[in-house]
Amino acid sequence: MKKFFCFVLSSFLIFNLYSNTTSSQAANRKTALRYLQLAKNYLAQNDWAAVKKTCENGLQYDDTIADLYYLDALSLFNLDSPRYEIIPVIKKSLTSTEWVDYNKKNARVFYADLLCSIGKPSEAMEVLTQSPLIYSSDAEYVFIKSLYELNTAESIAKAEERIESARRVYPNDVRFFYLFFNYEYNICFVENKDRTGFEKKELSPAAKKIAQNFIAHVPNYDKNYKDLEILASIFAEGENQKRLLKAFNARGFKHILYPIAALDAGIISEEEALDYFLTFIEGKIEAKILMQFYSMIKDEDLKKYFDEHLNAFHGTLIYDTNNSLEENLSVKYERGRAVDIQYDADNDQFIEWQVSCDFGVPKNTKVFDQNATVIYGTYPDVSSIVFEDVEPDVKGTTVYSIIDETYASKPFDIIKAPAVDTTDFYVIDELTLIHGDKLFNTDKIASSANIMDKPSLERKNARIQFSILNGVPYEAKYYVENTEYAHAYFTNNDYCIVRSVDKDSDGVFETTEYYSIDNDGSLNISEKEKAAITTNVWGAPLKDASLYLAAIQIDRNLDTAADFKEAYYKNGGVVTEWDSDFDGFFDIKYKKSLADNGKVVQEELSHYVNDVVKGKYWVTVVMQNGVPVSLNDGDEYKVIKGKNNSFYWINKAGTAGQELNVLSEAKLYVQGQMFQIEDAACYIKVITIGDNTFAKIIDKEVDSDSSLPGEDSTDENKDN
Repeated sequence: MKKFFCFVLSSFLIFNLYSNTTSSQAANRKTALRYLQLAKNYLAQNDWAAVKKTCENGLQYDDTIADLYYLDALSLFNLDSPRYEIIPVIKKSLTSTEWVDYNKKNARVFYADLLCSIGKPSEAMEVLTQSPLIYSSDAEYVFIKSLYELNTAESIAKAEERIESARRVYPNDVRFFYLFFNYEYNICFVENKDRTGFEKKELSPAAKKIAQNFIAHVPNYDKNYKDLEILASIFAEGENQKRLLKAFNARGFKHILYPIAALDAGIISEEEALDYFLTFIEGKIEAKILMQFYSMIKDEDLKKYFDEHLNAFHGTLIYDTNNSLEENLSVKYERGRAVDIQYDADNDQFIEWQVSCDFGVPKNTKVFDQNATVIYGTYPDVSSIVFEDVEPDVKGTTVYSIIDETYASKPFDIIKAPAVDTTDFYVIDELTLIHGDKLFNTDKIASSANIMDKPSLERKNARIQFSILNGVPYEAKYYVENTEYAHAYFTNNDYCIVRSVDKDSDGVFETTEYYSIDNDGSLNISEKEKAAITTNVWGAPLKDASLYLAAIQIDRNLDTAADFKEAYYKNGGVVTEWDSDFDGFFDIKYKKSLADNGKVVQEELSHYVNDVVKGKYWVTVVMQNGVPVSLNDGDEYKVIKGKNNSFYWINKAGTAGQELNVLSEAKLYVQGQMFQIEDAACYIKVITIGDNTFAKIIDKEVDSDSSLPGEDSTDENKDN
């Protein structure tokens, strides 16, 4: 019956626990769904900040609802968050288990669009071609854009084929018009081999047909898309081209491509084209368009006039290096020279680097993925590199000072614009752009540095300056503000680091620390000890460091000679020595070790005593697990526990009264000082070592010059 009752009770508890868990999950899901509904309400009001916050709250209750991730990603997009923040969120919606009100198709298109935008067109197409297929203008637009972005003959042909179909299926979707003409413009106008000008290539038959159809439908599009006419006119021919250009200009519209197209069509002169073009010179200009137009000006006087504007150029050149129709490299100019350059390698809206220039010559580069600033001497040679917040919990800058002409970091080449042959106008050669490991070689930085200055957690506002040779530190100075409080040397000896420390900030380096490497792990150093040691030496805790504090010396009376030293060994072994009277001789020793069985802690406490009869010699007390077991002055003697705590007789026990007399007298003497008292029938020699007092009974018949533990007064003095 008892067993049955226990079984029923256990079953009840398990069921109750399961029920509680299920009930809790159901309540959390219900709350998350309420947040989803609330987010949809905010969505209808275009309150994207509220949508974001509501979705994040809902996900705290149930992170399996894909709709919440989807709406969160949409809110990030509409709040102009960078793509690198949006992509992980929308990706989670595709891997979540359940959709409630929305569907996975919209998320796939959104994700594919982002992938295409960051230079991953193949992955974008893979997302769109998964089952089930998506039939929508959005999906088709992203797929065609991905084909164009691949930029192969085959992919371009497929893009043109699909855009011809999309043009007919979605005749009012102006996105396909822009997509076609912008990409075909880049295909049509290409730099010649020496990059001094541009060649106009013939459109493919398929592209020509698409262009003609788009051009024919220009009047049907919304007049707000005024640049459609200028894009169409570039691909129009003969009188139709001239008509479109004249109509565009007659309505007072402005576009930077107009002087290029109009000059090519022969409806304006070079002088008129240049005057028109220069109205855009102070803003953002595509570098390709600037060079293309410059190469079209043949009149020498007009070229000189154009050169004057280039020499005083105060605007921004932008580049599309990924064939994505988006700028990812921008160069800001002042007085005709670059002053600021930014590069986003993959269009994820995370800037890889930013270069500041002094009249066109780079003076520093901020490398954002490394949280570092490269400072140049004579470009591209680096003089120093500054890292921000390199280590967790360590705030501040770490600075590497680089030896002259040993490390160069060149994110690009600066060249004289090939198309500009009559003045020195310098541009970025986009074919030479680099980032990541190619730009930032951490191993090379370390081997080229002679000084590394970094923050330290050892003391408040502390810093360490390491002197480096071939990537290896050989000396270090430790500072708080401008005051040095420690100095270290790195060697290849048994002690790999020797560090002198001013512990009390009085200007005297009274403490010397000796560090070694625990190669085999036999010291069993705790993680806490490792953290403390590496913080002292390197400024921050290092998890995998095998460095340990092997020994320490202290000059307590500041006479430049150590009077305390301690060494550390495996399994908690310690040897400590004191010079108690500061005479240069260490007269107290303490040794702790673990016995062979690994359970008994053996300790030895030694004093160098001055016996008025026998002279100077060592007296050592041996203890096991804190209990004295023997006393040694060269010969070993057993000890007998007395009546009182911490009192021991040597060889033979005395009376309780004698013991009290000894303890009373012992209070008058310092540790390690030997004294003798007289009893009725004997003498008693006494010494206190550590926490314990030891006493030896000497019969009055025995010669009074007996040593403390021995019976034979003729023994030679033991000076160990």
